[in-house]
Amino acid sequence: MKRPAALGLALAVLLPAGPAVAAGSDSGVVSITDRCPVSEGGYRYFSDFFEYRIRVWLTGCPWYHGEPVVVQGSLSRTDLVTGAEHHDMTVHCEPGAPPPADDRPHGHKSTLPQPPDSYSGIAGSPVPTQNGEARHEDVRRPPDNCVLSIVVEHPPVERARYEGQLRYPSGLGEQHETLVLDCTTVDDFGGCDPPGSPPNVAPEPP
Repeated sequence: MKRPAALGLALAVLLPAGPAVAAGSDSGVVSITDRCPVSEGGYRYFSDFFEYRIRVWLTGCPWYHGEPVVVQGSLSRTDLVTGAEHHDMTVHCEPGAPPPADDRPHGHKSTLPQPPDSYSGIAGSPVPTQNGEARHEDVRRPPDNCVLSIVVEHPPVERARYEGQLRYPSGLGEQHETLVLDCTTVDDFGGCDPPGSPPNVAPEPP
């Protein structure tokens, strides 16, 4: 059974739209937080793959009116042994799109801990790439499961840099998130940290 070398979750959180004024309400303010949660983005790092993902909440959000939306993401992996590879994905979230058949990363249906139910996403099936070659995927998702997930496999022993970008819609307009991490599976130092950080020491939150 493969065990995760490290588990990381870096939330790229979009501020909620906040309370909305409702006509006829006694207080004049009705919270929409439960109907429109913040978008959930982050990464997971295991002994054989890195996953970069985001879930964009649409259903129940006052700014969403059923129109198709586009979520875009990219993830690059670079190390001195295998070179560089680049993956990017475009997710079209639109009414009538088929539900995903399996929301778990490929090949890991029982041995790895799964994310919370509210963090379900899309199965990744990366195709091996030549050094420097880009791999692109187009995916259709229903609005109630608008998830982008890029999964990149890596060797059992690695020291690599992962760089990612996300673009996704929100009630405040298009959002842009970036990710830069140096990751390793070496014992005692396994995990991911921002470039320049001591191993396993994350910077203080702002």
